[in-house]
Amino acid sequence: MEKWTFDRLPISYVQGERQARNVLRESNLNYTILRLPWLYNDMENTNYEFIPEGAPFNDAQVTREAVVKAVYDILHAEDETPFSRASIGVGEPGTHYDKPSFIGCKDYLSFLIPNRKIVFYFYIEVLSLILQYKNIL
Repeated sequence: MEKWTFDRLPISYVQGERQARNVLRESNLNYTILRLPWLYNDMENTNYEFIPEGAPFNDAQVTREAVVKAVYDILHAEDETPFSRASIGVGEPGTHYDKPSFIGCKDYLSFLIPNRKIVFYFYIEVLSLILQYKNIL
């Protein structure tokens, strides 16, 4: 899965992620980095699992709704120690596939190449979903 993903992302994106991670690690900030596989939408599926740094991360996908639930659960955890200055994978249990199940052909990814606008819009979308999730509870 890792090779399949990196073969489809521009090297500048991968390098940018590594640089950002290093800046956080060298800072005095209390941070949590979420490492995510490929995202898709399914309002009914909020299943996720945390994968600690250093453990094999084989999950191929996770729903945006599950990421929102994970962020909400992190923010409301009684013990924040596991999330303090940590890099944690968030994946969908049981999705140890060679590629995400929703990818039908290699050309599908052409519009998924991340850039700053897409990342910004994703954060806005996550914030919106967190607010919706909070109102559901």
